[in-house]
Amino acid sequence: MTLGPEEHHYRTPTGPLSRPSSDNYGPAGPECSKKYLGIRELPGEGTFHLYEGGYRIPTHVDGETVNPAWGLTKANKPRKRLAMACLDCREKKIKCEPGASSCLQCEKAKRPCRKAPSHQSQSETSSGSVWPTGTGSPPGKSVSASSPHQGEDMEHEMASKRRTMDEHSPSGIPNKRHRSASPIYGGNGAVAPPVTMPYHQTSPTATRPQGRGLSWAEDPFAVDPDVTLQVLEHFFQDVNNATYGIFPRHHFLGWVRACPEKSRDEKLLLYAMLAIGSRFAEDTHAAFGKQCAHVAADALRNTQGQNSIAVVQGRLLLGLYHYAKGANETAWELIAAGVSAALYLRYNTEDGCSRHDTNGRSDFGLSTEQLIECKRRTLWSAFMMDRYCGSRCTLINPKDIFLRLPCLDDSFERGVQSEAPHYDNGIIDPAMANVTPASPISPMGWLCLMAALWGEVVDFVYRAPHRSSVTYQDAYERFYAQTSAVLQNWLSRLPEQLRLSRDNVERSIKGGYSGPYVLMHLLYHLSWVKMNRFVRHALIAGSVTRNIRATQHHSHELLQVMNTLRAAKWDMAEKDGHIASFSFTTPFAGYAILAAIDVVGAGGLDLQLKSTLDLISCGLESLRELARYWDSARDQDKACEKRYYQIHNVLKHPFTARSGCWLGREWGVHSSLEKEFSEEDDCIYGADDRLYFDALREDDPTSGKTPSNAGQRTV
Repeated sequence: MTLGPEEHHYRTPTGPLSRPSSDNYGPAGPECSKKYLGIRELPGEGTFHLYEGGYRIPTHVDGETVNPAWGLTKANKPRKRLAMACLDCREKKIKCEPGASSCLQCEKAKRPCRKAPSHQSQSETSSGSVWPTGTGSPPGKSVSASSPHQGEDMEHEMASKRRTMDEHSPSGIPNKRHRSASPIYGGNGAVAPPVTMPYHQTSPTATRPQGRGLSWAEDPFAVDPDVTLQVLEHFFQDVNNATYGIFPRHHFLGWVRACPEKSRDEKLLLYAMLAIGSRFAEDTHAAFGKQCAHVAADALRNTQGQNSIAVVQGRLLLGLYHYAKGANETAWELIAAGVSAALYLRYNTEDGCSRHDTNGRSDFGLSTEQLIECKRRTLWSAFMMDRYCGSRCTLINPKDIFLRLPCLDDSFERGVQSEAPHYDNGIIDPAMANVTPASPISPMGWLCLMAALWGEVVDFVYRAPHRSSVTYQDAYERFYAQTSAVLQNWLSRLPEQLRLSRDNVERSIKGGYSGPYVLMHLLYHLSWVKMNRFVRHALIAGSVTRNIRATQHHSHELLQVMNTLRAAKWDMAEKDGHIASFSFTTPFAGYAILAAIDVVGAGGLDLQLKSTLDLISCGLESLRELARYWDSARDQDKACEKRYYQIHNVLKHPFTARSGCWLGREWGVHSSLEKEFSEEDDCIYGADDRLYFDALREDDPTSGKTPSNAGQRTV
């Protein structure tokens, strides 16, 4: 697909990517280096296991099933076993699951795990072949040849599996005390500090040149240029392009290579970028990222009271690193400090962004216009983090933002003066803030507008329980009418290339702006869900049916956005193997998916059951992808997976299930995943069951109008 001129300006400027040579080869052994993507049926060819890079192996060979984790032998036969059993398991003729220092069986039996002398060499001879895609891919290659650290990686992988196998083995029957088992989620996606380890575990370190070590006094590029550039590529792909587009990618990477004398502030920022970028890089870079995080933290401690653009950005990015790890208190302290410093420097105003620094040099080699835009985008990134990662009370008041929206990415890269309109805070001259589909605004700019609307919804919802019951109905209906109009106005002003469609999803992936593009549509539907669901329904009796139907509709639409993304990704993987490695890495999407699953999984009509389970399954797939990088998504995945099996349990035991019931032509689950509001403030789980199901029936023209005799969600 080629991009037309109307959407060409959204593309991130192209440039060569530095990728390891092992990416040219498919999975060839028990611990293949390629990410497994799933099963795909190819017309005229059969069913295949698909891996990143476009490589595949058939699911069956000569009638035998192929294990995707083990692959094929050199003779293109399904691998039967890994030949790694320890001596005790061989003697007892039991299954042996290897680990870091002991197999799982010996560990459980508390006995020494004795390895066969030839054990270490077996992994070198157990490489298999791969079936190429027919697009000129090179033939298969042994794992030992393409991955010198295979033995270490294998042990780490099995140790990781042992840590997480219990957490990802769902039970068919939910725990009786499921209400207290579910994690508590904030209205903006914040999660209480978890008690489990994150998915992304520390792995064997990549070898680095001997001599100079990582420290604030050293330029990380001078210490290890290859690893630095690899991790920075991940930063730009999975952080900068995904949500927080603070820097012009090509200019910045050119400066990293060309500038031998970087200031201390610039090195501080580089270490913070490398820390968060390492969360998305290979596991072998985890220790490198942790070291960079320590250097950045020490540098920030030594810059107390010295605010600069690099210090602001370093705090925000290091906070994001800790948020990814699940250290939410540390994350919010850093983000809050970054937000406060940005406001102190007056980056919320055009005058503050245009003010020249007195250090006599241009930060990061940026031109004057690039530096001004970089400051704008720093403030907008802080604004979004404030709404995604923070507490209920935000630090940045939108009425205090007198700033242009982020300009087109191509203009930022070329250093062209911004012509983007100002943000309309209700105070500034409306002529300066006129946003139209033709406005020169980047996808990040449209996302900022939606994030501001989302913040308004969250503010009202959390203040509502404290309103007088006498004034609540009038205040709510007035807010509902105003917010509905603003949301619809935002959607109507979107340029054609940013409207939700399968083709536009593909364009966004190819153009490198799929993160803000998908997230803006998730936030749009999530704002409707939040505004309609969390109401004092006893005080707005005449509007409850409207709210139930709108909450259900937008929850289904939200999950449909992720379904469209998945379908587009799969189709593109067939055409372009490189696209198969694309990952959606925007963390706030995890909370949006959980909120939608909480609604569609609350109950419904039997005719909607299959589509509901399909949408929940799609949401779970997206959460598992996010959980590779973000600890919050791990908890969200576990909670939503539990809901999925709760529904199955209701279907299997309709009259005895502890989690809900299925009577007549309606099914329901009575336990909410979000625990912040009482049932009096929740029209989905708190409204009368008959009213709830009647509202869904009125919204479904195929269901008829005849009410059933039962249809209760509580037992």
